[in-house]
Amino acid sequence: MNMRRSTAVAPAALLWIFVAVFCIGCASQTAWTRNVKLERAEQDAPTYRRVINLGAKAAEAMDAPSAGFRYGILDADVMNAMVDTKNKNIYVTKGLMSRLNDRELLCVFAHEWAHVTKGHYGEKLQKEETIDTISAIIAMATPVGMIASFIINPIAKKSFTRVQEEEADDEAAKTLNDRMKISPYACISAFGKLRAYVEKTGGREQGGLLDSHPSITARIERLTEMWPDKPRAYYLSQITVRSAAEAQAVVKRHGAGEAFSGLASAYSVDPLVAFNNGELGRFEEWELNPEVAEAMKKRKGSELIVFRSSGGFQVVKAVELKQSQLRSSGKKEPKAEIDSLH
Repeated sequence: MNMRRSTAVAPAALLWIFVAVFCIGCASQTAWTRNVKLERAEQDAPTYRRVINLGAKAAEAMDAPSAGFRYGILDADVMNAMVDTKNKNIYVTKGLMSRLNDRELLCVFAHEWAHVTKGHYGEKLQKEETIDTISAIIAMATPVGMIASFIINPIAKKSFTRVQEEEADDEAAKTLNDRMKISPYACISAFGKLRAYVEKTGGREQGGLLDSHPSITARIERLTEMWPDKPRAYYLSQITVRSAAEAQAVVKRHGAGEAFSGLASAYSVDPLVAFNNGELGRFEEWELNPEVAEAMKKRKGSELIVFRSSGGFQVVKAVELKQSQLRSSGKKEPKAEIDSLH
């Protein structure tokens, strides 16, 4: 009898050694960071300041215990971010920083801080320990149980981490909406850019039984269901001039019937804006400077908006788009990024 019991336990023990090695090799995002160059502050100071400022804003909005946490920029083109709660590090990649605007990045940082405030790391360890214990008991019972536990163990663990990712998504969107007064569509937009990047690079969406994250599409759909009211969208054109008098001259001539594109070529001191005939492209309401968004709500009809910025006086033409309109109406949109509008 003892001989039979020992022969049943031995393969189970060997199996669990294999499972442990397998999981260590595939499950740790933190380990991945060791193989990627970590940028120092002095190497890319403007980007690093951007990371610190946005991370701190998100932490404050979420009442996160941020003391002792450090930020790191990983020199990788992939779009990724992660929090190492144990060692108090939050990492973002250069690829993520270059493709997302500040509001989208605030959602990313809020997501990572949600893992901290909700205690996901400790919760994950406890759940994994429980799953391992139950799996080991099942594995030692019968050969069939050993095979079943080998299959079920990683599936159960990954299912739990997918739930944590959904909780972090929800908390990030709620924080932006309730405490930062930023549309949760910033989160949806960030996921949209991530999905486009994955498709462009030939990658694969997660969401399978052995994946630690839900699929990007499922995450977008989940947030869209939570926040069904779509933000207003505008097609913007802008002229930058040096003085208030020039701004008023533009408004007057446009009111008299002159085309905004012609006025942009004649007046704008911004070469890129002048080259694009003043066109900036399509923007959703949450992407705009709050000052501009508020002015759009107060304007009468389709009148132009005039405001002062660090680059001079801005004259903005905003045409509100219907939700059914496509992002581009046949022509490629200019890729201008104007500080006053973002």
